[in-house]
Amino acid sequence: GLAGPFIGMAAYPQSQPETTAYVELGPISGLREIEDVITGPNRAGYESISDEAAAQLMTAWKDLPAESRERSLLYLHALLYALFWNARADGRSSVTTGDVDDLRRRAQELGSNLFEAGFDRTIKVKLDTCSKACESLQGEVRGVLIAGATEQIRKSVIHLSSGGYKLEQNLWDLFRLTCERELATLCVDPGTPGITLMDAETLVAAATRTEGLDVLSATRPELLERAGLQVPVAHTDVALAAMGVHPVPWRCDPDDLTAGAMLGFEPWEVLVEQVRAFAFAIEWLRYASILRVSPGGHAANLIHDGFGIALKNWSSHRGIQPAVATASLTAFNGERWAWAATGYPEFDGDDGWKYLVNLRWRRCEITADFRRVIFVNCDFRGTQFLNCHFEAVSFVNCLLDGASLEECAFAGKSPDHVNDRPPYLLEGANADRLPEFVIPVDDDVIGDLNHYRGTAISEKPLLYSPTSGVAAIPWTDDVPTKVAWVPPTGGLSMYGGRLSSLTIRACDFREGSVTFAHIAGSSLDFVEQDSADVTLSWCAVLGFSLSNRLDQVARKDAIRVHMTECVLANTWLGPDLSGTVTFDDCVLFSLTNVSAPHDLKVDVINSTYGEVFNVTSVSGTELATDPGADNEPGESVQATISRLVAASHRMAYRSTPAQVELERRAAALSE
Repeated sequence: GLAGPFIGMAAYPQSQPETTAYVELGPISGLREIEDVITGPNRAGYESISDEAAAQLMTAWKDLPAESRERSLLYLHALLYALFWNARADGRSSVTTGDVDDLRRRAQELGSNLFEAGFDRTIKVKLDTCSKACESLQGEVRGVLIAGATEQIRKSVIHLSSGGYKLEQNLWDLFRLTCERELATLCVDPGTPGITLMDAETLVAAATRTEGLDVLSATRPELLERAGLQVPVAHTDVALAAMGVHPVPWRCDPDDLTAGAMLGFEPWEVLVEQVRAFAFAIEWLRYASILRVSPGGHAANLIHDGFGIALKNWSSHRGIQPAVATASLTAFNGERWAWAATGYPEFDGDDGWKYLVNLRWRRCEITADFRRVIFVNCDFRGTQFLNCHFEAVSFVNCLLDGASLEECAFAGKSPDHVNDRPPYLLEGANADRLPEFVIPVDDDVIGDLNHYRGTAISEKPLLYSPTSGVAAIPWTDDVPTKVAWVPPTGGLSMYGGRLSSLTIRACDFREGSVTFAHIAGSSLDFVEQDSADVTLSWCAVLGFSLSNRLDQVARKDAIRVHMTECVLANTWLGPDLSGTVTFDDCVLFSLTNVSAPHDLKVDVINSTYGEVFNVTSVSGTELATDPGADNEPGESVQATISRLVAASHRMAYRSTPAQVELERRAAALSE
């Protein structure tokens, strides 16, 4: 543990009965004693710290103001603890000047001194050590639970002290302060099926008791029963479950409150997992010798007053981390995350791939660098990706209504068009059907999903995406109607998914390109673009537009757009564009180009087309727009309308994604 200065009153009995004398013991602060603390272990027969490193620490100690809180044994011991673990991480048993220099760099990042940086590193080491200890308990402790508990710790420690003194906190009060967002999101009003705020208090009290049921291994119903709470009746749908949709999100979670491994579950089930993570976090802090819990398990306080300020500093330098956001079981709404710095493994697949599954980040603002990342069945409606970098990144069956990519950059070539007609467009398929995908993934992705969704898929690490708007789940059976898919080698690609008013603004295509395949929706807009390198394949979009800034002329031949086997109701190509736009084997109802023909070459090849304006060349079949043009008036116009009606089944906005599509598919299977 961490020792600290002892300033207290020691009582000594005197010769006279019932008399007491008080002697104040001051803190150890003499230079000779401090040097003994630093170099003392060297006298045990081996060098634990070099003379040069010890001299640097003594100099740093002398430079501290006499009344500063860091001039105490607590901070000194924290510094030594941090240096020891820094050396150990390099496989050394002796602290050197290099370890001190490393910690100085950390101090500069924090805007603090060496001793504050030492305490910051000590807290991190203690928590990381507990995290590593969990790796041997993978059957009980999943990565999602570790991430949730880590965030609980970050948010809870700031409530454990005030004015430099520790506070005793009732565990329910601490949970309420730490999980304010989750409680507001997941709790229901009294009289409504689910968990109320009062129920949550009862559940926290039951889960944090140390005796009896094992909180880690207990099922969600068992935790509720332990708290004396009634288990809500679960919604089931056998037909949809056979299609991989269980639970049914529009019945169990109609307000889209859940996310991650529990996307689509009822909110009360996610709240139980939040309580489980809190109970685990309390034990984590206790075993790290940071926190002590009262014998009855109702309250907790820090082991030492001096921990308070250090923990607050540690917490203040850490906002929500990608590991927490990508593992959350509760939806995020309206967050702003700036993760542009490199080094986040959650966003870099390195030599493999990073799979981010069932995320729900709605109306958020995100800045990050993504490399070899595959987003599967994520909900990004209303979210802004700002100043992001995408290299070999795919979005598979994601929801992108109202989303935008602004001032982003792409690296590498995105996939080309695939000629094979997808199964969902074959004759006899439902008109509103969208693509299914089966994706090989890592074992740990399947493990977390199995654990939280109650499945037991272990033969093959496959992920099944039935359509957008539902959860992707572990799967082993063959899916004959799946769409062929392979990870990209570069750029950004979007496979499947729904969009409405997806905007690409002022993005940089100089080093990369973007591919949209099998997407459907009402609006795809490229705006303020002086360049573009875009492929559209098997897409159905009500409105497509490409435009430049009004005060800017596009770079010469910087526009490269190729659309194949697409259905486009309205297409707009704005002024001052330069390059080529090609429509190959598409259905175009209205196409307008207002750029100069000698700057923007627009070719319509082997397509069915209606109104086209200012194109370079056109070939294919013209849709009739004049009812009197044929021998049987109105027949061709009616055929055109029928085409539009059929296309609208996939283009139309859906306030409840996937519901109509999947319920129709389930009904067709039951016939």
